[in-house]
Amino acid sequence: MTPSASNGKGRLALVGGLGVTLLLFLFSFISFFHGIELKTYDLRTRWLGRGEADPNIVIVEIDDASLARLETEAAFGARWPFPRDIHAALIDYLHAGKVRAIAFDILFAETDRSAPEKDAALVDATRRAGNVYYAALLQKGKNGNGRRAGIDRFASRWLGEPPPLEVYSEATLPFPDLLDAAGGIGTIQFTPDEDGVARRAPLFSRFEGQSLPALSTAVAIDLLRAANPSLSVRQTPGALEIGANRLPLDPDGRMIIKWYGGAKQFRYYPIRDLLYSYYQLASGEKPLIDPDLFKNKIVLIGATAAGLMDLRSTPDSPLYPGVEMHATILQNLLRGEAIRPLSPFFTLFITFLLSTSVLGLALRLPAFRLHLPLLGVLLFGYLALAGLLFTRAGLWLPLFLPLAGFFLAYTGGVGLNYRSEGKQRQMIEGLFTRYVAPEVVRDLIDRPDQVQLGGVRKELTVLFSDIRGFTTLSERLPPEAVVAQLNEYLSAMVEVIFAHRGCLDKYIGDAIMAFWGAPVDDPHHAEQACRAALEMAEVLKRLQEKWRSEGKPILEIGIGINTGEMVIGNIGSERRMDYTVIGDHVNLASRLEGLNKEFGTRILISRATCERAEAVIKTRKIGSVKVKGKTDEVEIYALEGIVSSS
Repeated sequence: MTPSASNGKGRLALVGGLGVTLLLFLFSFISFFHGIELKTYDLRTRWLGRGEADPNIVIVEIDDASLARLETEAAFGARWPFPRDIHAALIDYLHAGKVRAIAFDILFAETDRSAPEKDAALVDATRRAGNVYYAALLQKGKNGNGRRAGIDRFASRWLGEPPPLEVYSEATLPFPDLLDAAGGIGTIQFTPDEDGVARRAPLFSRFEGQSLPALSTAVAIDLLRAANPSLSVRQTPGALEIGANRLPLDPDGRMIIKWYGGAKQFRYYPIRDLLYSYYQLASGEKPLIDPDLFKNKIVLIGATAAGLMDLRSTPDSPLYPGVEMHATILQNLLRGEAIRPLSPFFTLFITFLLSTSVLGLALRLPAFRLHLPLLGVLLFGYLALAGLLFTRAGLWLPLFLPLAGFFLAYTGGVGLNYRSEGKQRQMIEGLFTRYVAPEVVRDLIDRPDQVQLGGVRKELTVLFSDIRGFTTLSERLPPEAVVAQLNEYLSAMVEVIFAHRGCLDKYIGDAIMAFWGAPVDDPHHAEQACRAALEMAEVLKRLQEKWRSEGKPILEIGIGINTGEMVIGNIGSERRMDYTVIGDHVNLASRLEGLNKEFGTRILISRATCERAEAVIKTRKIGSVKVKGKTDEVEIYALEGIVSSS
């Protein structure tokens, strides 16, 4: 490939890569294509994103079995929603085990007018524990319980202007006495992605001009500050900064959740077993589950029973308990393990790089068989990198846009290359079919970079062959007979030249001019020319026998061969050009052919040819002669055969 052609393809790859990137950028705003990228995230989460759930975060589940047993067992007789003293007993039990925090993923919005003493029991248990967090549900519209008072102490205080957050107009809060006793409150609303799958979590929300933390956020920040009172917490438009940890957020202030597998990755305890253990302790019996098992644990309480409708679709599971989502987010915050998406700018930059690289390879590699290994390495290398970054660094390297760019660029490159190769194939076939053997033409089509038509200087071997006395012969035979016999002779000689990968330059009347070493490079060009000359002599003998039997005149030939540096290329006028060789060494081969008559030989070669093929040929030195156009004498040899391989 010439430098100008290479530069042209490089520029085309850059322009094409930019065009593909801009096209895909526009497609990225279509929800269908954005959804494809979300599915690639789900697959990575399912196959690669599994981690170990924190054993210090446990879940007390309100499951189907507990609902059935608490209703039927005489010790309880409690139907859902449970009386508030049931929850008070659970708090006292966990508090006895010295838990770090208790978080209810349950709304306690209204007082129980039929049993105010049970509300009071829950409030008292909450005050005694001092570390109980309750859920608040923010909504848009008029669906809350209308309360506003008492939330100021739970709102986050920002340095400077607060970041952009989802704004809500109504709130469902714990009833007033419980709100006053709570160690903290946190919001529990989730907004799934457009396909209904929960992948992100709001860490804060705006209500009444204040920023309220999510339930997991409230627990995490309080626990981290308990360990480090000077810990700074600040949310900016792009991240939540908790001390040295910086958790990236999307434009709506939501964190992409890092999952630890499907449902039930955390340790679960049925609420019935803990309540039963509480009553055993109160009766002086050994408990089914010792509360000391919960020492320094963070306990989340929520529903997993199918009928309570707190199951969500996640990348790992279509039925994932909402309470375990809070546990997962809590672990993310405590460990700084959120998924980090790549910025849109870098996504487009990677798409451009990949598209440009693929298009460049497709344009520069003419053979399809060369595409697959290199493109396969590029494709699987990128996939491996995306998987490695996801598992090791929690980085969400985009797949849809870069891979769509990969395949679009490759398809476009193959199409352009096919069109270009078609023209190139036609050019090569049209130019060289009459010069060289079909297999050589196929080599040139497979390796078009070897075709240099503009004129180059290189070492070649050239052969001239001429019929002795052809002019006299043609004068005494009918024209039709002359042409027929000449065509028979020339066809046989050209087949020999082609068989030895020679290039037929031209016919000069009854003379043949051929050369070796171009258009396909051949380091053994001198040897090939010598072998061709010897076979031409053998084929001529068979033709002579045939002509003799047919009563036709016998033709004799002389052959001259020389090796040296020549100029080769497409030479001629704008109307007519030929692929040919010119130069002093070409003229010398012609002179050697003419000397055969003087020395009574059939094949004469120069010293240069002899030296390059001496390992395989038999020669007889003729001597040094003076030839026309040369000031110095030329050493010549008669070519007599091939050295036996044995």
